[in-house]
Amino acid sequence: MSLPDEAERVVVLLKSLAPDRACLDSVSLSTPLEVGYESGTLSLTLILKWGHTTCDLCGGSGLPIHLSHIQQVPLPSGFYRREPIHHESALADIIATSVLSPLADKSSLVLWRTGPVPRSAIQRSPPPGTHGLQNFSFIGDFLHFSYSPRDLLTDQIVQNQTGTAEGGPNWVEFLTGCGLHPGLTSPLSCKKQLWDFAFAGADISEEFTPLHHNWTVPLVNQTVQFRDYANPVLSKFVKPAETLVGIWIGINDIGDSAKYDVYFPTFYDELLFASVQGVYDLGYKHFLFMNLPPLDRTPGNVASANPLPNKTMVDWYDDVLDSHARAFEHAHEDSTVLVFDVNTFLNGVMDHAADYGLKNVTGYCASFDQPYINTDPASYGCLPLPEYFWFNTGHMTSHVHQILAGEVERYLRSQ
Repeated sequence: MSLPDEAERVVVLLKSLAPDRACLDSVSLSTPLEVGYESGTLSLTLILKWGHTTCDLCGGSGLPIHLSHIQQVPLPSGFYRREPIHHESALADIIATSVLSPLADKSSLVLWRTGPVPRSAIQRSPPPGTHGLQNFSFIGDFLHFSYSPRDLLTDQIVQNQTGTAEGGPNWVEFLTGCGLHPGLTSPLSCKKQLWDFAFAGADISEEFTPLHHNWTVPLVNQTVQFRDYANPVLSKFVKPAETLVGIWIGINDIGDSAKYDVYFPTFYDELLFASVQGVYDLGYKHFLFMNLPPLDRTPGNVASANPLPNKTMVDWYDDVLDSHARAFEHAHEDSTVLVFDVNTFLNGVMDHAADYGLKNVTGYCASFDQPYINTDPASYGCLPLPEYFWFNTGHMTSHVHQILAGEVERYLRSQ
């Protein structure tokens, strides 16, 4: 990419962070862009010059814009403290590596995912973010539907014991390596960026099942929210052709509708793929769908004489998902649509639990959310949490998510 193109992307990013800086409107991209480094931080001093006027965007007369919370990667060699860079090739490298962070392996993951949220369980699933609804989302909710470019670019993944429905990192964090460590992680700092627009407890559409809460964002609305507020920003540096869109949906739908008086194969057929076309129309061509885990083997269903959802219902849903995925790929010849068989793989894990270091696949530790459960599980009468398949009544442990992520990665590499 040429220097002017890179500079244009920098200006767009800076405008989104400081839209009130009128000086940016008159930047001439044909003039040099100087970049300096302040020792001891990863903040960049970006000075855009044109004519005899200077707009200093990091201290001094300008608005401080500290990019350390957006980008935390080592600066490239040849980037000297307080030494301006004038060579176009070096400048382009600095802009690409330190400001916009295109992925080193040319991949990123935009994700829609919901986890099982039984009414009795803690309702958490997506990696929460500093600009999301606590324990529910990375960014936004139905009552706070819009968000600014600044909100999105400064948002960070929160990783702690209560941050996910698994008591630790989930499959997509293991898969991308983004947000694995305790504390806060900016997606922009990750080699494989993770942008998760799922919402805990969401179904596909309230046309078919009711909202769990008035702040819950269903899948059809998540994709609208992404189209209107996220994609205009991400499209400046996330390339759709090099991005995998992951969608794991249906766990709440099949549970919430389990007692409906309907013919379920037809009902499930109506649910799916209402939103995929809209994402495709934005230029995203590569999709990964995850089918349902063994919901018929949750602790509650194992103990029930009439489990709901039962295995037949789970299989019906998975068959419909596979059929829709194949039809969508056939209708869009430039697309790649993959379906990972979560159900078969995790049933195999449960059937051969010892091979995966699991000792309990039918129950869970009732004290899963206690403060010392990770360091002293015996005091609560529990095994170490990684030895359970189930974290609570409907969510798998972080250890199982790690196992699942390893298999998903092998599957993706084989395609």
